Amino acid sequence: MYLSRLMWQSADSTVRNHGPVFEEQPHNTIFPEGSTEEHILLTCQARASPPATYRWKVNGVDLRMEPDSRYRLNGGNLVISNPVKAKDAGSYQCVASNSVGTVVSREAYVRFGFLQEFSTEERDPVKITEGWGVMLPCIPPQHYPGLSYRWLVNEFPNFIPADGRRFISQTTGNLYIAKTEASDVGNYSCFATGQIDSIKKSVFSTFSQLSIIGEDARQYAPSIKVKFPSETYALDGQLVTLECFAFGNPVPRIKWRKLDSTSVSLLITTEPLLQFKKIDFDDEGVYECEAENIKGKDTHQGRIIIQAQPDWLKVITDREADIGSDLQWSCAAAGKPRPVIKWLRNGQPLTSQNRIEVTGGNMRILKLTMEDSGMYQCVADNKHGTIYASAELSVQDDNSR
Repeated sequence: MYLSRLMWQSADSTVRNHGPVFEEQPHNTIFPEGSTEEHILLTCQARASPPATYRWKVNGVDLRMEPDSRYRLNGGNLVISNPVKAKDAGSYQCVASNSVGTVVSREAYVRFGFLQEFSTEERDPVKITEGWGVMLPCIPPQHYPGLSYRWLVNEFPNFIPADGRRFISQTTGNLYIAKTEASDVGNYSCFATGQIDSIKKSVFSTFSQLSIIGEDARQYAPSIKVKFPSETYALDGQLVTLECFAFGNPVPRIKWRKLDSTSVSLLITTEPLLQFKKIDFDDEGVYECEAENIKGKDTHQGRIIIQAQPDWLKVITDREADIGSDLQWSCAAAGKPRPVIKWLRNGQPLTSQNRIEVTGGNMRILKLTMEDSGMYQCVADNKHGTIYASAELSVQDDNSR
């Protein structure tokens, strides 16, 4: 008898109603324009009892699912057929609901990747005295996201190798030659490549002729031509690259240092690129690039400032509370800039009113009623992102126990 009662209680507890809890949420998506793929899939799945129903918001507005629409639901997933940039780019959120309450997912951004062709206009020939430095501009076409750059000389696939005398900026695509030689004579083309997932596209510019006129064997001090910004804002954990390259004869040697007012700054690298695979707050500070040869040196400085997306320090968890009692809930998030915290109840903004007090990460409800039951979300937001923490409030009536 006792055993059967335990089994009954256990079985009964598994069917208790509970609000939606996301198991899958949509991710940011870049859709390549001209792709043979004919749809975009944004995933959304919530565990709920009774099972959740789903709808979607686009740029904060409910998405209408017309019978002949390009949008359809597959479970909770949103399928966008024949995506079009003008209509489909934007912010998407999944909304999951059942009889207990409603929760909204994180935002996912749909963007469209593209790489146009270079201008077909002829490029002006470039004439330079042997021994001087020269820059050949890339002038890349419109694109999203970023590109990688190489340069062709005379014909494909004769790519210019990376060496200390020549440098290709991955920021602008421009080609820099610190000190020209007679062998540099030729026709040059900027070769740009864009990649989205496994799809790669490359385009190249019309050729520009580089001619050498005369020779100047005089040596001269370095002059830095590729300069990183005076301030670089970067996200914690992000890949960050600073570029520095100089003209000069002899070819200047590049040195990087992090300036520290409390001690002698150490040499970091001698490459034209200073790269951080996953930058963190310890890397914040002022960096100096120095170009030096036997005739002198030139320096350039810039500051790296580290910021961070919101990250939870404290989240809300499911609560049961007696009718007529008071509820105090709090959450906290780190981030730089400091995140702003807001609250949602069943997917709608919750603000101070009557029995409800909302102050940043603190929320208080006085004299709980049965209508206060539902799904609550704490939302932390800064310019780098938004995070959501969800929990269910179940108000209990003593008489129903």
